[in-house]
Amino acid sequence: MRTLFESLCEQINKGKDSVAAILMQDGAGARNQYGTHMLIDELGLIYGYFYKTYVEHSVELWAQSLFDECRGTMGEFAYSFGGEEEKARVCFCYIEAGKPQNRQMVWRALDLIREGENMWLAVNLHTAEMAVIDAFGVSCGCRIPASVCKARPEHAEIITEDVKYYLEPIHYNGKVYIIGGGNIALELVEMLDKANFRTVIIDDSIEYANRERFPRAYDIQIRAYNKLKCLLIEPEDHVVILTRSFQCDKTVMGQILETPVRSILTVNNEQQKMQGKEWLRKHGYTQEEIQRLTDITLEEYKCETPYEIAMAVTVALIRNRTD
Repeated sequence: MRTLFESLCEQINKGKDSVAAILMQDGAGARNQYGTHMLIDELGLIYGYFYKTYVEHSVELWAQSLFDECRGTMGEFAYSFGGEEEKARVCFCYIEAGKPQNRQMVWRALDLIREGENMWLAVNLHTAEMAVIDAFGVSCGCRIPASVCKARPEHAEIITEDVKYYLEPIHYNGKVYIIGGGNIALELVEMLDKANFRTVIIDDSIEYANRERFPRAYDIQIRAYNKLKCLLIEPEDHVVILTRSFQCDKTVMGQILETPVRSILTVNNEQQKMQGKEWLRKHGYTQEEIQRLTDITLEEYKCETPYEIAMAVTVALIRNRTD
């Protein structure tokens, strides 16, 4: 979502109109893919994708056709899946660069994203205009009725008032504390940012924990690995341990298990995984406490490069977030 609004901001700064295509509903029931977005200008796709290539191409062509009339619209795309006819419903929001309400909406959205605050994407389905709503129910962009702003649903919904409105939650609940600022952390912060996680980088060296290395991190802290008990970790937070040695990992694990953290992820080989759990048992940690650990083992996940390891960690975090 950050990339969508950053791309919109860049388009507006260039004085270029664009179309935000939002997949609101896929008729395939359990395969509902709401919340997929694309950004298109007169030359073609700028950002995003849909999960079905033939729908994606049709959406791109339809969006480009709207530049002649400078307006948004609704669209339905029929396709066959497993021998059954399905439909994808897409809203095309025309974003005029010269409209003050669009500039204010984009700036407000980027502020909320930088602050790690929850927000909702709102669309007037009659005019195909867009807005964002913050956690206090204040909207910025096109006019959204107070009753719709107050709704702020947990899942994407279409709400009917005088007209229909589409509301999609953009959640930033919880943070991911990444202990260790090495090469895996570099890849991981980029992936987690796109998955709507707020990341906090912690390392004992300014050489690794700095804003130049991690421009998209929510926060960066320099702390000794044996002095992490003062971290204000909340029950909805997650911790990923990526220090430079197995010994440092154990030092960190012992401290983090004493916090109310939701989940702890480690990256080790199979032998280190067994040694780590045995070390925790010897130091008096219960099986219930140890079960909060998710071990990303290189053998099981077939990971070799920092990118592959970061991808495995991201998948595990998404699973832990939704469980």
